[in-house]
Amino acid sequence: MSKRSVSTLVLLVGGICCVFGTAQAGEKATKTDVEGWFENGQTVVFGDVWLSGPIIHYRDFLYHWDQVATDPRLEGDIFNEFNANLDMRTPFADGRMWGGIWLEQDGVRVWEGTWNGEYLNDIQLGNGVLHGVGIYEGLKVKMSFEQRPGYLIMDFEAVILDPGGS
Repeated sequence: MSKRSVSTLVLLVGGICCVFGTAQAGEKATKTDVEGWFENGQTVVFGDVWLSGPIIHYRDFLYHWDQVATDPRLEGDIFNEFNANLDMRTPFADGRMWGGIWLEQDGVRVWEGTWNGEYLNDIQLGNGVLHGVGIYEGLKVKMSFEQRPGYLIMDFEAVILDPGGS
């Protein structure tokens, strides 16, 4: 191949890369703010509970909640796996909590991820990250939640991240 052919090929490939690179870079990711709550929590599976000194350990519990949101993509039946280490020496057995989480719509899992938080002064609060499954594949949710004082209702704020910008 001559030097001129190589130069032409390099320019052609570079031009194609620039065109496609610009198109992909031009796509803007979107962020959708969502608010809501989950309520009517029910234990679906009772896990293990044991004491180790003043710490009470919970493992492998499963809870089901009804989730209501300002964006229909985050409405449905939410399930959370619950694990915790709570200190019985504190007035409200404060401590860390964590587990898996998923959301189903019409019996189909559409989001799944993990959460962690704490039980502090008789209030649960924490954060979760969920990834879209099926119809929401490629989307991500970052969520924070806090229990309403005196109620077993969790208010949440979330952001749905869509790297494709739809």
